[in-house]
Amino acid sequence: MRYLGVDEAGKGPVIGSMFVAGVLSSEKDLYRIGHLLAKKDEFAQKSEIYKYIDSKRLNQKRRELLYGYIKKLAETRVLEVTAKDIDEKRTIMTMNDIMVNSHASLIKKFSSEEGDEANVIYLDASDVNEERFGSNVKKLLLPQKSSISDYKDVKIISEHKADEKYPLVAAASIVAKIERERSINELKSMYGDFGSGYPSDHKTIKFLQHYYGENEEFPEFVRNSWKTCERIKNKPSA
Repeated sequence: MRYLGVDEAGKGPVIGSMFVAGVLSSEKDLYRIGHLLAKKDEFAQKSEIYKYIDSKRLNQKRRELLYGYIKKLAETRVLEVTAKDIDEKRTIMTMNDIMVNSHASLIKKFSSEEGDEANVIYLDASDVNEERFGSNVKKLLLPQKSSISDYKDVKIISEHKADEKYPLVAAASIVAKIERERSINELKSMYGDFGSGYPSDHKTIKFLQHYYGENEEFPEFVRNSWKTCERIKNKPSA
């Protein structure tokens, strides 16, 4: 049996790419990864279920360390969806559709080599309806194969907060977060510190306002389709 966990980082920011990551392992290595990422609930009894590390609550040094262990224990793949990709896709589909397409595309990366298909796939649902999200992802996988061992026999478990419940999703969350951090740090080395890249970050907004004021456009790594950019474009100059 082979198991695959999928998660993303960077769905909401106005700056930078979104990264969807997958971590594929055997049953034996699944338990090893689970032990590595387990976080025992302080209120749980000795034999009760473990929760898993929240990648967002780790500092980058700790994430990088865990990322190295995960790479040794499992197969990993990453899909980058750039700001330009997101802007173009949003002209013909919703963000929910983009998430479904991106997760399906990431999963297909594991079927490009013989024997890399998973028997069970865990998804951190990006839809308010978690069952619908899993069903829509599977629909995009089915046409790609016609053999007996195709995706129709794959079990897909799609849940909210799956990174807290399933070790491979927790691992995928770390991988996706690391890839986004590295990408953002590379941009900052060229453009300066623009903060987190999220619309709620004052430093991010100041950067966008300043850049647009000087260039009358945003750099290519900014999601022009976000309302944040529209507000900046439409704000009268002082």
